[in-house]
Amino acid sequence: MPELHRLLTSMETRSDAMHALLVFLITNFKDNDAKQGVVDRLQPRLPTIAYFSEYLRMPGQVSVQDLKSRQETGFLEEGDKIFLALLDMIGRTVNDLEQIDQHEILTAQLEGASDRVTQEIFQYWSQNQSLRVQFLLQRALPGDPPPYNDGWILRTRIQNLVQGDSTSFDERSAGMAWFFSFLVWFNQVRTYYGDNLIILLDDPGLSLHARAQGDLLRYIEERLAPSYQIIYTTHSPFMIDPTNLSRARTVENFVESVAMNAPPTASQGGSEGTKVGDDVLSTDQDTLFPLQAALGYGIAQSLAVSEHTLLVDGPPEILYLQWFKRKLAHLGRPTLDDRWVITPCGGVEKVAAFLSLFSGGGSGIAVVGRGSAGLESIDSEGKPTTLATLLKEGNVLDWGSYTGRTDAGNEDLIGRNGYLELSALSYGLSKDIVGNFPRAANDSTSLVAEVKAFIEAQSREAQIGDAQTLDTQARLPSGFDTYSPADYLIQQGMDFTVRDMDRALNRFQDLFKDLNSILDGNYVGAGVGRSNDQGRSGGWLGRFAFWRR
Repeated sequence: MPELHRLLTSMETRSDAMHALLVFLITNFKDNDAKQGVVDRLQPRLPTIAYFSEYLRMPGQVSVQDLKSRQETGFLEEGDKIFLALLDMIGRTVNDLEQIDQHEILTAQLEGASDRVTQEIFQYWSQNQSLRVQFLLQRALPGDPPPYNDGWILRTRIQNLVQGDSTSFDERSAGMAWFFSFLVWFNQVRTYYGDNLIILLDDPGLSLHARAQGDLLRYIEERLAPSYQIIYTTHSPFMIDPTNLSRARTVENFVESVAMNAPPTASQGGSEGTKVGDDVLSTDQDTLFPLQAALGYGIAQSLAVSEHTLLVDGPPEILYLQWFKRKLAHLGRPTLDDRWVITPCGGVEKVAAFLSLFSGGGSGIAVVGRGSAGLESIDSEGKPTTLATLLKEGNVLDWGSYTGRTDAGNEDLIGRNGYLELSALSYGLSKDIVGNFPRAANDSTSLVAEVKAFIEAQSREAQIGDAQTLDTQARLPSGFDTYSPADYLIQQGMDFTVRDMDRALNRFQDLFKDLNSILDGNYVGAGVGRSNDQGRSGGWLGRFAFWRR
């Protein structure tokens, strides 16, 4: 650069292009320094970096005289900056507060400011929509602690419209104070620095509970992210959007592992330092945990997105209900209402937790569980309870109402011989083995246990030479599982049948009618007025279904 400048200036005559180049160098590269010239060109384009920490909070009361004095001397506290941002948000300055000399004007302006701030803040604070921000400009009282005992004092209060009282902003929860302060702060940052901003947030929302963190995430997504680069650190799964994991970056401190009790030495030096990466499948469990929790919560929420959710044990129940729903519709008979969305919950022992998770969400839930184990739970006072107690308003359906057995399961609705035939076909065994199916010695033995023992016995006999009971495509199972018969059934067309199919269809039709009547608010009890041959069993042990609005 210096050489080029010297050559151009030493020329006695220069062309227009050479002269333009010399003017450009003189204008844009001071002291003939190319590096500094580049810096000077890029400097105005660099974004402003705005930082907000967990500890920046607005005070609930401010002495106007004291604040004005600190502002003039340049010794503003962090809370003062948030308060000045609030004044800027409502279009006022500290001097304006001292110059208002009429009560009505003062009252009107403070109420107008209160309304504007209330609308802005509570648009993104869903915890309590009955709150309102109040600004009060009052003369100091001599009994108040300094500096609030002299001059004018501007106080911020939060009024509860339902309870009719108000509290000082300083007495509100730390989470609300932070949320309020953050929204006010950002409004000023945007006003003064425009859109060329990078916003850094240090563990935002630490004092907010899960729902409030969701509000903060919504505010960031709707108000900040469309216009600004937002970078924030978090350890909370509720501050991670599971639908946008590509935005997440892991932060890990890579240290070479050493013996647990070995003393540190200068030669170890195995630390690679802290690294930021986009590997969301990090092997560090501490780093991975918030991501796992965010995904788990997102999946759990997606399970009950339907207005009417029918919970079942697992995949076999889904397949059976879906096939018999289609079969009944094919025959023109009453079937399960399409409003029901069938969802697995992983067993009856998880029903209480599932219902606790989704209760109050406005969804209707019916449950079909397996077995009586897990029905007991603990209430908030540590006392044993049951799902019937947990859902006092629920309608309980006992599978025995459709099968005549108190320990009945979904397979019992298909029937003893029908389920055995279906199981045999699913494993490639001949359906003729049904004739050899003995009654269990113990009446309390479940149908699934009976069929499991029989199928496995037949398979063992086939393996030692009894090939006459096997089809050519036979699969010799090492163990019976309840999924295979259901999987086989769902692959069959509507003309498929097994033994006692008519009775099975009647049972499923009765079940579907009860579930549909729940949707319509006409449910009167399982098994009431049934015309089939199944009586009503006592109690609701075993498998059950219930509903709650």
